[in-house]
Amino acid sequence: MRKYILFLSSLFLINSCTEAPKFRALTSERTGVTFKNTITETDSFNLMKYEYIYNGAGVGIADLNNDGLQD
Repeated sequence: MRKYILFLSSLFLINSCTEAPKFRALTSERTGVTFKNTITETDSFNLMKYEYIYNGAGVGIADLNNDGLQD
Protein backbone atom coordinates (compact mmCIF):
# COMPACT_ATOMS: atom_id res chain seq x y z
CA MET A 1 0.00 0.00 0.00
CA ARG A 2 2.86 2.34 0.84
CA LYS A 3 4.50 1.83 -2.57
CA TYR A 4 1.16 2.48 -4.27
CA ILE A 5 0.74 5.82 -2.48
CA LEU A 6 4.33 6.78 -3.26
CA PHE A 7 3.83 5.89 -6.93
CA LEU A 8 0.62 7.94 -7.20
CA SER A 9 2.24 10.87 -5.40
CA SER A 10 5.20 10.87 -7.76
CA LEU A 11 2.89 10.73 -10.80
CA PHE A 12 0.94 13.67 -9.45
CA LEU A 13 4.10 15.71 -8.89
CA ILE A 14 5.50 14.93 -12.34
CA ASN A 15 2.20 15.80 -13.99
CA SER A 16 1.87 19.09 -12.11
CA CYS A 17 5.24 20.30 -13.45
CA THR A 18 4.12 20.41 -17.08
CA GLU A 19 2.25 23.74 -16.90
CA ALA A 20 3.92 26.65 -18.67
CA PRO A 21 5.23 29.43 -16.39
CA LYS A 22 2.92 32.39 -15.86
CA PHE A 23 5.74 34.87 -15.64
CA ARG A 24 8.90 35.58 -17.55
CA ALA A 25 11.90 37.71 -16.65
CA LEU A 26 11.92 41.20 -18.12
CA THR A 27 14.87 43.55 -18.27
CA SER A 28 14.97 46.70 -16.17
CA GLU A 29 15.09 48.75 -19.38
CA ARG A 30 11.73 47.36 -20.43
CA THR A 31 10.01 47.63 -17.05
CA GLY A 32 11.57 50.84 -15.84
CA VAL A 33 12.22 49.27 -12.43
CA THR A 34 15.78 49.45 -11.18
CA PHE A 35 16.83 48.19 -7.78
CA LYS A 36 20.22 47.76 -6.24
CA ASN A 37 20.63 46.79 -2.61
CA THR A 38 24.01 48.27 -1.79
CA ILE A 39 25.05 48.06 1.85
CA THR A 40 28.20 49.88 2.85
CA GLU A 41 29.60 48.59 6.13
CA THR A 42 31.56 50.91 8.39
CA ASP A 43 33.04 50.62 11.87
CA SER A 44 29.76 51.81 13.40
CA PHE A 45 27.38 50.11 10.92
CA ASN A 46 28.30 46.44 10.50
CA LEU A 47 27.00 42.90 10.91
CA MET A 48 28.35 42.53 14.44
CA LYS A 49 26.42 45.58 15.65
CA TYR A 50 23.25 45.19 13.53
CA GLU A 51 22.39 41.51 13.23
CA TYR A 52 19.73 42.05 10.56
CA ILE A 53 21.76 44.34 8.30
CA TYR A 54 21.27 42.10 5.24
CA ASN A 55 17.56 41.31 5.80
CA GLY A 56 14.80 43.14 3.98
CA ALA A 57 15.14 45.83 1.37
CA GLY A 58 13.28 44.10 -1.44
CA VAL A 59 10.50 44.65 -3.91
CA GLY A 60 6.94 43.85 -2.82
CA ILE A 61 4.28 42.45 -5.15
CA ALA A 62 0.52 42.21 -4.80
CA ASP A 63 -2.60 41.56 -6.87
CA LEU A 64 -3.85 45.13 -6.97
CA ASN A 65 -6.51 44.75 -9.68
CA ASN A 66 -7.82 41.31 -8.59
CA ASP A 67 -7.09 39.55 -11.87
CA GLY A 68 -5.38 36.62 -10.16
CA LEU A 69 -1.89 37.71 -11.25
CA GLN A 70 0.69 39.50 -9.17
CA ASP A 71 1.22 43.10 -10.33
